[in-house]
Amino acid sequence: MTGVMTASEKVSDTALKELPSPVLTRFKDRPLPICTPYTFTHGDLNCQNVLVKDGELIGILDWESAGYFPVWWEYAATSIAFTAEDTEWKALLRVRLSGYPNLNQRGQALVSRLLSPEQAADDLTDPTSAKRTRTSSASPPISTTLKPQLHRQYLYPTIKQKTNNQRKLSPYSFYAFTYLQKNAAALESLGVEIEYIPVFLGGINVGSGNKPPWTLPAKAAYSKYDGKRAQKYFGHDFEVPSWFPILSLLPQRALTYIKKHHPSQTFSAAFQSCFETMWNGQLDISKPENLAKALGNVFSAQEVEKIITAAGTPEVKAELAATTERVVKELGAFGCPWFWVINGEGKGEPFFGSDRWHFMWEFLGLPFDDLKLRARI
Repeated sequence: MTGVMTASEKVSDTALKELPSPVLTRFKDRPLPICTPYTFTHGDLNCQNVLVKDGELIGILDWESAGYFPVWWEYAATSIAFTAEDTEWKALLRVRLSGYPNLNQRGQALVSRLLSPEQAADDLTDPTSAKRTRTSSASPPISTTLKPQLHRQYLYPTIKQKTNNQRKLSPYSFYAFTYLQKNAAALESLGVEIEYIPVFLGGINVGSGNKPPWTLPAKAAYSKYDGKRAQKYFGHDFEVPSWFPILSLLPQRALTYIKKHHPSQTFSAAFQSCFETMWNGQLDISKPENLAKALGNVFSAQEVEKIITAAGTPEVKAELAATTERVVKELGAFGCPWFWVINGEGKGEPFFGSDRWHFMWEFLGLPFDDLKLRARI
C-alpha cells in the first residue's frame, strides 16, 4: 500500500509509518527491503523514498521536489529503524511534521548512514539512537551519486496474431481492458489472440526513468481534463479516489498466481473484477479484505483464501518481479498499458497507451474504420 501523508496531518513524534517491501534484497550482511513507492505528498508534489538494489542504495526518488515543500519532516527519511517479522525485515519510518527547512541535507545524511555498515548496525540495535539525526557535510549531492533503477508494476499484453498486454491497475489500463473486452468477439473472428500479463508498474517507471503523471504538476493538471475525456469515450464515470495511487503488489501477485493456475477466461474475469472493484466500487484492493471482495466475485471463499495466501509466497513474488524485469529490459516498457504486438509475419513491435488501436490494427493488417472528419455540406 502506498502511504500518503499531507502537511495537514498531525503525527506524534513516536509514530511509525510502515514502508512497503516489494523486493527483499541484502545490504552488506543484513537483509534490507526496497522501500518504494512510499510517497509523501503535498499538493501536486511528492517525494518517494529509498531504493535498494543488489545490496546497494541506488536512489531516492524525486528527492529534489522536497525542496519545494512548505512544511517539512524533522526526521523525514533520516529516522529508519528495522524490525523482524517472521523471516522478513521491514523498514519503519519515524515521521514528525515540523518547520525544519533542510530536508535535502537530512537525505544526504541518510545516504551516508545506509552506506555505513556500522551505522546500519546501530540502527538495528538501537532504533532511538541519536546518531540517526546527524548530518554529513561530506555527503555529495544525491543527484550526482545515485541512479534509480528498479521495476514498477504494470500489466502487459501481447497481441498476436498475437498481442500481449502488460498492465497495472491504473485507470488507463482499465480503459484499455474495457476496449479489448468490448471488441473481443471481433478480434477473435480476425484470428487475434490477446494475453494479459500482470506486472509491477513501479518497477517499470523506475527502471525506465519514467515518472508517474501525478508527480509532475503540468501533467497532473492536464490529467484532470484527459481523464474525463477518456472516461466519456470508454463509457465510465467515476472519481479518482483519495487513496490512489496504491502499491498494487498484492493484487498483481494474486493475479500472477491466478494466471498460472486457472483458465484464461477465469483469469480475465478476475482481472476485470479487480478493475471494477477498485474504480467503480472505489475500494483500495491493495488491502487484503478488499481484494478478497473483488476475487469473491469469481472464486469461492476457500479459493480466495488460497489465492491471497499464495500471493505472499517467494515463488509468486519472484515470478512477478522476473516478468516485470523482462518487459523493461527486453520489451522496452516505460508505462502501462504496454502492448507487445506480433503480426502474421512474426514481427513484434511495442505500443503504449489506451488510444493506439488504429496503429495496432494497421500493423496487424486488420480491417478497421479510421476516424474521419465530416465536412459541412
